[in-house]
Amino acid sequence: MKRYLLYLTCAVILNISCKWFKNKPALDNTVLVQIQEKKLLKQDLIAYLPKGLSKEDSVKYAMDFIQKWVSKTLIAQKAIDNIPDIEQKIRYQVEDYKNDLLAHHYQREFLHQKLDTVVTRESMLKYYQDHPQDFQLKQTVLQCTFLKLPKKERDIPNIKKWLSSKNPKERDKLRQVMLSKAQRMTQDSSWHYWENILREFPNPDIDPKDIQTNKLYERQDENYVYLLYVYDKKEANTTTPMELVEKTVKELIIRQRREKLIQDLENDLIQEALKRKKLVYNNHVLSDQSKSNAK
Repeated sequence: MKRYLLYLTCAVILNISCKWFKNKPALDNTVLVQIQEKKLLKQDLIAYLPKGLSKEDSVKYAMDFIQKWVSKTLIAQKAIDNIPDIEQKIRYQVEDYKNDLLAHHYQREFLHQKLDTVVTRESMLKYYQDHPQDFQLKQTVLQCTFLKLPKKERDIPNIKKWLSSKNPKERDKLRQVMLSKAQRMTQDSSWHYWENILREFPNPDIDPKDIQTNKLYERQDENYVYLLYVYDKKEANTTTPMELVEKTVKELIIRQRREKLIQDLENDLIQEALKRKKLVYNNHVLSDQSKSNAK
């Protein structure tokens, strides 16, 4: 069978190659393979044959295409012969999938036109305050400043002082040092997950439960000094600081708007269809079915 398909395919490819590569394939109803009423036509093969293939590659592609068509068609015919109502079920699934695709494309275009993606700070804060249960911490977070500095840095004593200072001038000096001299740093007084700090802090022999606020933690290795100043902390099972979930809050608000738009769209379409009598429920049949299901 394979040898027969090879020779058959070679003959087909050699016969159509000149026309194909001129991008003017003629329609040809010649039957290449037939399984009961199902037929694979020469023009079907031409339609799927990629451009730019050598004759040898075209032969291989065509032979594989024909073999797959034969296998799929035989399996499909076996299913029809052995599974009751399979064709009706498939037609329903195809129609359902088609409707899903159509709905998806329309909803995407509808949302592109209608969805407001601008979220104000006030809206985010309100959502955050109204849904604290959605933002529970799973680990400790620190409001802190972390610095990795060369050990030879002369300003380290001053930097330690500036970390705890509330003097604006000293805070400015700290920021300048962070930008110009620190090998690694966090944003000044920002919130960070403890696990992320651990990746940078050498010999982290500190239990997060024991971390104290308004305290400097220091470590050293051969080349660097690591400074961690903790301003505040929140432990697991408390509400995550807003700063860490701003992006999530914005996404949740937009998702909420999206879901409402789609729900309103579906309701409006149903009401319009009922009003114009395009949609008709057979209430008698539906009522009988409901009673039957209740039993």
